[in-house]
Amino acid sequence: MIFFAAAAGAFSRGAFVVAVAWTALVLTNDKAMVGLVLVIWSLIALFVGPFVGTVIERRDHKKSVLAGQLLIVLAIAFPGLVSLFARELAIELAIEQLFIAATLWSIGGLFVGGPFDALVQAVVPRDHRRKVGAQLGSFRQVFMVTGVGVAGLVMHYQGPGIVFLLSAASGLIMWLSVLLLRPLPPARTSGLSVAEADIPETDLPETGNPADATPATDIPANNRRYLSDLREGLGYLAGNPILVVTSITIGLAFASGQVTNTLLPAYVFVEMQSGSDLYGFADAAWAIGAVGASMTVALLVVRYQLQRIESWCLALIGGTMIMMWFEINPVILIGLQLAMGATASTAKAIAEGEFLQHCDETKIGRVRSLVQAITGLIGIFVHLSPSFLTAFSTAQIYLLWGSIFTVTGFLFAFMPATRRSQLVK
Repeated sequence: MIFFAAAAGAFSRGAFVVAVAWTALVLTNDKAMVGLVLVIWSLIALFVGPFVGTVIERRDHKKSVLAGQLLIVLAIAFPGLVSLFARELAIELAIEQLFIAATLWSIGGLFVGGPFDALVQAVVPRDHRRKVGAQLGSFRQVFMVTGVGVAGLVMHYQGPGIVFLLSAASGLIMWLSVLLLRPLPPARTSGLSVAEADIPETDLPETGNPADATPATDIPANNRRYLSDLREGLGYLAGNPILVVTSITIGLAFASGQVTNTLLPAYVFVEMQSGSDLYGFADAAWAIGAVGASMTVALLVVRYQLQRIESWCLALIGGTMIMMWFEINPVILIGLQLAMGATASTAKAIAEGEFLQHCDETKIGRVRSLVQAITGLIGIFVHLSPSFLTAFSTAQIYLLWGSIFTVTGFLFAFMPATRRSQLVK
């Protein structure tokens, strides 16, 4: 059921990103507006995510996932319903409504990520988490890319309204899957009860139910505890080198797809002076590489540890980006995109497994939110880099990002084993 829920959520995400990006371009005829809509998730993950992480640590993880996913479904369905019933409702879909939908979708995602990881940890023994986490990451990549491809076909024939509703329906399937999860045995729910354990007895009524505590004078104390939890989460992450490396790897692997979404259209049209046909083949090659690598990782991780593969993949991602700086032909472009998708998917899948294995169950909500903040920070620089580096060509921006990925990958790969192997206390 966990794998089914993850697959449905990933499909929904892929379809929504395609629908909202294309609709923003159609409504405004402005390429910059696409980046502004997509950067909303990065901004919210960076500035709101860490605080949400401290809140969800004190809540039931399953209820948090259900609430966040319901908000995601409503946010996605809203522009779809407006598009389909525009005439009946006497309104038209506007760019402002897309911004609202993207904002609510991003906020809902903050309440899903960490708690969903906690649900996975609660049902998977520690010595199996790396394997299961990598397989789960592979499933997500496969179905997210599938969502992107299906959304593109459906949008071509039926329009974006149907794609929004298709994405919402898939998100609703994830919500139902989590709802049907059986209650966990009390002995294995220590991560779910930490909220009550951390609340002083003086804050609780005699019933022992935190929800019944209502004194207004407790608000400052609660705020202090949330800030204390945030500092503790930051300290915990900073004090575990393997989690720091894993978090940055996840952020960069995710950002490699953002680099492609942001730079590839201009690279094809301007640098190579080619049409949308080449862009379509190149974008499809990235997706094929990602799906193929995800399925391969899911099989190999059953028998092999694949140690440090994610670091070498970061270096390879950077190498493919650097190659974009040279004058290349369409065949080489498609090959590079295929390799970039494969290495990005592999790095993210392996890193997700490392994260589940080494992160403390009682802190995973906070730490996942911090990982999302790191990913959001990188995403802001990626999406806005063409706006800031106006004097640079698209090929030169590829060279810049490629250098960053390559240096980081080699740094992590050659990091002393004594530093990388420190397990969480």
